[in-house]
Amino acid sequence: SWKDAYRSLDTAMFNTNSGEIWVASGIYTPSIPINGDNDDRNVAFFFKPNVSCYGGFNGNEISKLERNITLNLTVLSGDIGEKGNFQDNVYHVIYNDYDDLDTNAVFDGFVIYGAYGGSGWDDGSGGGLYLDKVGTPVIRNCIITNNKSSHGGGFSIDRSEPIIENNLIANNEAYEGAGILLGYSDAIIRYNKIVQNIAKGGYSALDGGGIAVESYSSPEIVGNLIANNKSGDEGGGIHLSSNYDVNVFNNIIINNESEDGGGVFVDGTSTNFINNLIVKNKADESGGGIYMDYTGNTRLINNTVSLNTASNGGGLYTVSYTH
Repeated sequence: SWKDAYRSLDTAMFNTNSGEIWVASGIYTPSIPINGDNDDRNVAFFFKPNVSCYGGFNGNEISKLERNITLNLTVLSGDIGEKGNFQDNVYHVIYNDYDDLDTNAVFDGFVIYGAYGGSGWDDGSGGGLYLDKVGTPVIRNCIITNNKSSHGGGFSIDRSEPIIENNLIANNEAYEGAGILLGYSDAIIRYNKIVQNIAKGGYSALDGGGIAVESYSSPEIVGNLIANNKSGDEGGGIHLSSNYDVNVFNNIIINNESEDGGGVFVDGTSTNFINNLIVKNKADESGGGIYMDYTGNTRLINNTVSLNTASNGGGLYTVSYTH
């Protein structure tokens, strides 16, 4: 019952082997170390097989349909140290420590906030969520915001194939993939608002303000609003550098900015662009809407590319493009 509910989400997860966990509004911080590490900042909440976590409850509901995720904010916070000091926050708010998760492993209805990644690959990847195990977990109806990391401010996804749907991914920061970074991943990214993320920092290549798709990835990017993201180098909205096929359907890509490829930068990737609206993006140099660099077998079908600006190729700029 709500009267006898756990006081800690970590404890509830530890004692639950299957089923649903309902979480009342409030602020929750993680305490379980990743891989037994004794670094105070290397703690996180964890996906768990066959366990679905739902936030947004007031604490008196008897049906999941009664929850209100807008009114009853349920915050998973990385701010474990001095309040307001980002530099002592956790490296990752949510971490995947299990192989072969299926779609019964769920986080739904949470605010995922306040990670501050380190400088290495493990501690510097995936501020909001770091998924580096094989499986298909689900992240739905969440707000992933104000997370910072070197690689993947909101998400870093490596080998995992999650379903990321109906989330707000906003105001995250990283060197690459400020909103979402994919590598070796066939993720499904659909119906999200990916806005106001920024790829900046100390790297020479600052790619993918909204989404960065790297090697051996073949995701589906469908029905998202990708808006007002920035990159210091390539791909304000989306940066694609996978050597596998990528499907980009029915998205609105608007008001993004970068040096090259304000809306989209495509680097050697075979991509299906179908039914997208690519408008009002800006590149300081080339490819306001789309920049294609050594790209083969890319299909552009029924897209609207309009009102984009750049010094070269306001709508579309190509280098060694084969179609």
